[in-house]
Amino acid sequence: MTVTTQRVSPDEQHTQDSQDAPSTSAGLDWLLQDFLNRVPRTVGALLSSRDGIRLALAGLEVDKADTLAAISSGLHSLGRGLGELKTGRKGVRQILIEHDEVLLCVMAGGQGSLLSVAAELDADVRMVGHEMTRLVTRVDEHLAVGARRADASAGEAGV
Repeated sequence: MTVTTQRVSPDEQHTQDSQDAPSTSAGLDWLLQDFLNRVPRTVGALLSSRDGIRLALAGLEVDKADTLAAISSGLHSLGRGLGELKTGRKGVRQILIEHDEVLLCVMAGGQGSLLSVAAELDADVRMVGHEMTRLVTRVDEHLAVGARRADASAGEAGV
């Protein structure tokens, strides 16, 4: 997976993504950009729903963020499955993937959401994880995602 390492100002990122991003996230991109600015060697941050819908992003192109949202959802689901298999509980604290080119950390970001952070290989993983936890703890209520409802018209159409 290739991650864009160019820093983008919050204004540029918001302008670039405002037409593509879901309306519920408009106020959270700056929070993720602030995270990238504060935590050394981080290159991308994403808030997504647990079912893989991009909600807010920083440091990532929109199409890459959409792909990362799906990847994060799958990883979190696998982690929950492992926990259930091992202990009967579905709790996942954090998932860490070390790839040849990037580190990826994924954790629950609030009710129904995930926080994913991409970092360079030489990033301090403990610091990244700690700062992710601090972010989630501070703004947990703003990261919550309600359950999606089935579209009534889709049900009538037989879809």
